[in-house]
Amino acid sequence: MRQTTIATLRAFGAPPKSSCDADSDIVYYDGSAFRVVAENVAYPNGITMSPDGLSVYVASTTGRAVLRYDRDPETGSLSFRKSYDAGTGVDNLEVASDGTVWIGAHPQMLAFLKNARDPESFSPSQVLSLDPSSGTFREEFLSLGDDLSTSSVAAVHGKLLLIGSVFDEHILLCERR
Repeated sequence: MRQTTIATLRAFGAPPKSSCDADSDIVYYDGSAFRVVAENVAYPNGITMSPDGLSVYVASTTGRAVLRYDRDPETGSLSFRKSYDAGTGVDNLEVASDGTVWIGAHPQMLAFLKNARDPESFSPSQVLSLDPSSGTFREEFLSLGDDLSTSSVAAVHGKLLLIGSVFDEHILLCERR
Protein backbone atom coordinates (compact mmCIF):
# COMPACT_ATOMS: atom_id res chain seq x y z
CA MET A 1 0.00 0.00 0.00
CA ARG A 2 1.32 3.42 -0.96
CA GLN A 3 1.43 5.96 1.86
CA THR A 4 0.60 9.58 1.13
CA THR A 5 1.43 12.47 3.38
CA ILE A 6 1.00 16.17 2.71
CA ALA A 7 2.64 18.70 5.00
CA THR A 8 4.33 22.07 5.03
CA LEU A 9 8.07 22.60 5.11
CA ARG A 10 7.61 24.45 8.40
CA ALA A 11 6.47 21.17 9.94
CA PHE A 12 9.90 19.73 9.15
CA GLY A 13 11.77 22.61 10.77
CA ALA A 14 12.51 24.64 7.66
CA PRO A 15 12.66 28.35 8.55
CA PRO A 16 10.76 30.97 6.58
CA LYS A 17 12.64 32.27 3.55
CA SER A 18 13.38 35.45 5.53
CA SER A 19 12.48 36.75 8.96
CA CYS A 20 9.68 38.86 7.42
CA ASP A 21 8.37 36.13 5.10
CA ALA A 22 5.88 33.61 6.45
CA ASP A 23 5.33 32.04 3.03
CA SER A 24 6.15 28.37 2.81
CA ASP A 25 5.98 25.56 0.33
CA ILE A 26 3.79 22.49 0.59
CA VAL A 27 5.60 19.20 0.21
CA TYR A 28 4.42 15.69 -0.59
CA TYR A 29 5.97 12.54 0.87
CA ASP A 30 5.43 9.37 -1.13
CA GLY A 31 6.94 7.04 1.46
CA SER A 32 10.53 7.46 0.32
CA ALA A 33 11.09 11.08 -0.75
CA PHE A 34 9.74 14.60 -0.30
CA ARG A 35 8.98 16.98 -3.16
CA VAL A 36 7.44 20.44 -3.38
CA VAL A 37 3.88 20.39 -4.76
CA ALA A 38 2.84 24.02 -4.10
CA GLU A 39 4.95 27.11 -3.52
CA ASN A 40 4.72 30.43 -1.69
CA VAL A 41 1.61 29.87 0.42
CA ALA A 42 1.04 32.60 3.03
CA TYR A 43 1.58 30.80 6.35
CA PRO A 44 0.09 27.43 5.41
CA ASN A 45 -1.34 25.72 8.43
CA GLY A 46 -4.11 23.12 8.35
CA ILE A 47 -4.09 20.73 5.41
CA THR A 48 -6.77 18.15 4.62
CA MET A 49 -8.18 16.15 1.73
CA SER A 50 -11.68 15.70 0.33
CA PRO A 51 -13.33 12.33 0.97
CA ASP A 52 -12.61 11.22 -2.62
CA GLY A 53 -8.94 12.29 -2.36
CA LEU A 54 -9.17 14.52 -5.45
CA SER A 55 -9.03 17.90 -3.66
CA VAL A 56 -6.61 19.21 -1.05
CA TYR A 57 -7.53 22.18 1.13
CA VAL A 58 -4.90 24.37 2.78
CA ALA A 59 -5.49 26.99 5.47
CA SER A 60 -3.51 30.12 4.62
CA THR A 61 -3.57 31.73 8.06
CA THR A 62 -2.11 35.15 7.27
CA GLY A 63 -3.63 35.05 3.78
CA ARG A 64 -7.02 34.69 5.52
CA ALA A 65 -8.11 32.15 2.94
CA VAL A 66 -8.73 28.48 2.29
CA LEU A 67 -6.89 27.32 -0.82
CA ARG A 68 -8.17 24.44 -2.91
CA TYR A 69 -5.94 22.29 -5.08
CA ASP A 70 -6.80 19.50 -7.47
CA ARG A 71 -4.82 16.40 -6.52
CA ASP A 72 -3.55 13.70 -8.86
CA PRO A 73 -4.04 10.48 -6.84
CA GLU A 74 -1.31 8.66 -8.80
CA THR A 75 1.47 11.20 -8.34
CA GLY A 76 0.27 13.36 -5.43
CA SER A 77 0.85 16.46 -7.57
CA LEU A 78 -1.28 19.52 -6.83
CA SER A 79 -2.73 22.10 -9.23
CA PHE A 80 -4.12 25.31 -7.78
CA ARG A 81 -7.86 25.54 -8.33
CA LYS A 82 -9.41 28.27 -6.16
CA SER A 83 -8.91 30.59 -3.20
CA TYR A 84 -11.85 31.09 -0.83
CA ASP A 85 -11.55 34.41 1.04
CA ALA A 86 -12.47 33.63 4.65
CA GLY A 87 -11.76 37.13 6.01
CA THR A 88 -10.34 35.61 9.19
CA GLY A 89 -7.20 33.83 10.38
CA VAL A 90 -7.97 30.25 9.36
CA ASP A 91 -6.21 27.51 11.30
CA ASN A 92 -6.85 23.77 11.10
CA LEU A 93 -9.27 22.20 8.66
CA GLU A 94 -11.46 19.12 8.85
CA VAL A 95 -13.51 17.72 5.97
CA ALA A 96 -16.82 16.07 6.87
CA SER A 97 -18.08 13.03 4.98
CA ASP A 98 -20.41 15.29 2.94
CA GLY A 99 -17.42 17.37 1.75
CA THR A 100 -18.07 20.41 3.97
CA VAL A 101 -14.81 21.94 5.21
CA TRP A 102 -14.88 22.83 8.92
CA ILE A 103 -12.48 25.54 10.04
CA GLY A 104 -11.16 26.64 13.41
CA ALA A 105 -10.30 30.32 13.08
CA HIS A 106 -8.81 33.37 14.79
CA PRO A 107 -10.92 36.46 14.00
CA GLN A 108 -8.52 38.77 15.87
CA MET A 109 -4.93 37.78 15.21
CA LEU A 110 -3.52 40.43 17.58
CA ALA A 111 -5.65 39.03 20.42
CA PHE A 112 -4.32 35.58 19.50
CA LEU A 113 -0.74 36.84 19.80
CA LYS A 114 -1.53 38.52 23.13
CA ASN A 115 -3.07 35.27 24.43
CA ALA A 116 0.06 33.38 23.38
CA ARG A 117 2.08 35.65 25.69
CA ASP A 118 -0.53 36.10 28.41
CA PRO A 119 -2.75 33.06 29.14
CA GLU A 120 -4.99 35.23 31.34
CA SER A 121 -6.15 37.22 28.31
CA PHE A 122 -8.85 35.91 26.00
CA SER A 123 -8.74 35.54 22.25
CA PRO A 124 -11.99 35.16 20.32
CA SER A 125 -12.89 31.74 18.95
CA GLN A 126 -14.57 31.23 15.61
CA VAL A 127 -15.72 28.24 13.59
CA LEU A 128 -16.67 28.44 9.94
CA SER A 129 -18.00 25.87 7.52
CA LEU A 130 -17.24 26.08 3.81
CA ASP A 131 -19.37 24.54 1.10
CA PRO A 132 -16.74 24.03 -1.63
CA SER A 133 -19.33 23.63 -4.40
CA SER A 134 -20.83 27.09 -3.83
CA GLY A 135 -17.82 28.76 -2.16
CA THR A 136 -20.09 29.89 0.66
CA PHE A 137 -18.83 30.29 4.21
CA ARG A 138 -21.16 30.05 7.17
CA GLU A 139 -20.22 31.21 10.65
CA GLU A 140 -21.12 28.30 12.91
CA PHE A 141 -19.68 29.60 16.19
CA LEU A 142 -18.25 32.86 17.50
CA SER A 143 -17.35 33.78 21.06
CA LEU A 144 -15.22 36.32 22.88
CA GLY A 145 -13.02 33.46 24.06
CA ASP A 146 -14.19 33.25 27.67
CA ASP A 147 -15.59 29.74 27.05
CA LEU A 148 -12.71 28.58 24.81
CA SER A 149 -9.91 30.88 23.81
CA THR A 150 -7.97 30.64 20.52
CA SER A 151 -10.03 28.02 18.69
CA SER A 152 -7.86 26.02 16.34
CA VAL A 153 -9.93 23.13 15.03
CA ALA A 154 -13.55 22.07 14.61
CA ALA A 155 -15.13 18.76 13.74
CA VAL A 156 -18.69 17.53 13.52
CA HIS A 157 -20.19 14.25 14.59
CA GLY A 158 -23.91 14.05 13.94
CA LYS A 159 -25.47 16.99 15.75
CA LEU A 160 -22.32 17.68 17.77
CA LEU A 161 -19.68 20.31 17.04
CA LEU A 162 -16.34 19.76 18.79
CA ILE A 163 -14.01 22.76 19.03
CA GLY A 164 -10.37 22.55 20.07
CA SER A 165 -7.99 25.29 21.15
CA VAL A 166 -4.35 26.17 20.66
CA PHE A 167 -3.70 26.83 24.34
CA ASP A 168 -6.75 25.87 26.45
CA GLU A 169 -6.62 22.44 28.07
CA HIS A 170 -10.20 21.52 27.22
CA ILE A 171 -12.48 21.23 24.22
CA LEU A 172 -15.88 22.80 23.70
CA LEU A 173 -18.76 20.52 22.84
CA CYS A 174 -21.75 22.22 21.22
CA GLU A 175 -25.05 20.87 19.95
CA ARG A 176 -25.79 21.93 16.37
CA ARG A 177 -29.27 23.06 15.38
